[in-house]
Amino acid sequence: MIPLAEPVVVPRALPRPRARSIGVVHLVAAACMLATLPPQRLGTTCAGEEFVGTPAAMYLLFAVVISGLALLLRVPRCSAVAPALAAGAAMSLLGGAAAGWVWFTGQSCPGVGFNTPAVVLVLQTGGAIAVLGTAAWLLYSRAEFAPWAGARGVVASTAAAVSTLVIGSGFAVLIAHPAGFNAGVVILAVALPWTLSVGAIGWLRQSPALAVMMTVGLQALWLLLTFA
Repeated sequence: MIPLAEPVVVPRALPRPRARSIGVVHLVAAACMLATLPPQRLGTTCAGEEFVGTPAAMYLLFAVVISGLALLLRVPRCSAVAPALAAGAAMSLLGGAAAGWVWFTGQSCPGVGFNTPAVVLVLQTGGAIAVLGTAAWLLYSRAEFAPWAGARGVVASTAAAVSTLVIGSGFAVLIAHPAGFNAGVVILAVALPWTLSVGAIGWLRQSPALAVMMTVGLQALWLLLTFA
């Protein structure tokens, strides 16, 4: 007897998300983070150092809102740029939240109540993860993860990312101790998110790659004007 061929199992692809649904998620996440960002400074009942928050947090949040509105309203030619812009902003917001957790765990007597730093950091962490995850899902489903410069672009972006991390970490160490800052907090809040954004350039098509870097440039300009 001729053996019957085994049925071929075709893996099911991930469902393609709707741009409007992702836009709603971005707007809801932005609303959740809105209450956490304006004060910028997180204080405790201790007499210790305050955490200044995520650099240019309000501008990063504004970028998330713009992305959400563009996806919700289906603005032409924004299907890739909008989620990439939100992803870049979310990486910096998530880095700032991670830096906040490092600062918070180092406090000996964190206060209690609704307005504590822990609540602020939980909202910012959750909102940033939601924006970054849904933006990456939308970019992946639309085949935007395609190196626009080929293998050379991937190698170049990887080298640039490593250089960004080394230079940023070195700068953080140099300014941290004289100024009384924690070098790890500065690296998590600024250097690491910038590294990830620079590294992502080589893996995306040209338009979303440029959009990811827009929030990095915005944050860098804010830091330059603030501390110049």
